[in-house]
Amino acid sequence: MPFDQFIGQGNAITMLRRSLQQDMLSHAYLFSGVPGTPKDDMAIVFAQAMFCLLHDDDACGECMECKKIEHGNHANINILKSDTSSIKIDEIRDIKQKLELKLSESEKKVFIITDADKMTTPAANSMLKFLEEPASGIIFILTTSNMKSILPTIRSRSQWVPLAVMSNITVRDTLVKEGFSVVLVNTALKMTAGIDSARNLLQTNWFAELRTVMIQLVKECFKNPIAASIYAQQKIIKSTLSEYIDSMFDLFALFFKDFIYLGGGKETHILFEDEKQWMLEHVHKHTMERWMELMHLALESKKRLRYNVSPQLALEKFLFNMKGG
Repeated sequence: MPFDQFIGQGNAITMLRRSLQQDMLSHAYLFSGVPGTPKDDMAIVFAQAMFCLLHDDDACGECMECKKIEHGNHANINILKSDTSSIKIDEIRDIKQKLELKLSESEKKVFIITDADKMTTPAANSMLKFLEEPASGIIFILTTSNMKSILPTIRSRSQWVPLAVMSNITVRDTLVKEGFSVVLVNTALKMTAGIDSARNLLQTNWFAELRTVMIQLVKECFKNPIAASIYAQQKIIKSTLSEYIDSMFDLFALFFKDFIYLGGGKETHILFEDEKQWMLEHVHKHTMERWMELMHLALESKKRLRYNVSPQLALEKFLFNMKGG
């Protein structure tokens, strides 16, 4: 995929393309940005651009070299993505062994280390030795969401590539142009960080249905609490949606927050625009304090899931309290 897929990252793209056009690649790059920015994906595309057979300053995404990198089987591209909470020195030592396999002086080898801030102190010091004595043709690309956790000496020896934070308006407009419903996009943006995470959520088979079921469940609780319990059993607990009860609690919290906005006269702030009329008709069924209590109840219910509370039990208790218990 080409650089142009990274909307709002013009400065970073210009910097990387210039180094490719001038054939003046640094021995190390440090891609930084808040969670949700496409650091890792851009690192992959940059590596593809170095080897692309069709372009000098971009990745075509279609040639043999680009495809190999995309599928993770290019002999000269190594990606270190630790599955644990830290990157240990042994993992950096493995890089040293792979460096020794460099075949010729004209050959490039690229090492991508994602979440480089997870390196332990010994691992970071070992990494620093590579950067202090860079070998010809060896290029390191580090990514991080926490620049402060990167050794200052590593930062100073790397070409910094800061990634911009896209505004919610830009992200929303981009996703709507891709064909997603604006009401779903607005909700997804509140539950994720960054355009890629939002897009992934929107592309799932369950998100839109979960949102619809959550809204209907609240309505059922207003009309008939017993029917609401039956509805929850049929539509959530005994269905595949039971796997996403944690996300349902997020939706509950966002929905009740809209009632707080409406009660405070802040109609332009609400998220569930498609339910605005119904919400206006019911906002005074509870006091503002009760709406706030319900919002916090949803958040606390999600928190209980972290302590191995049964999702079904957490939902049933939440509904019981929501109905006034």
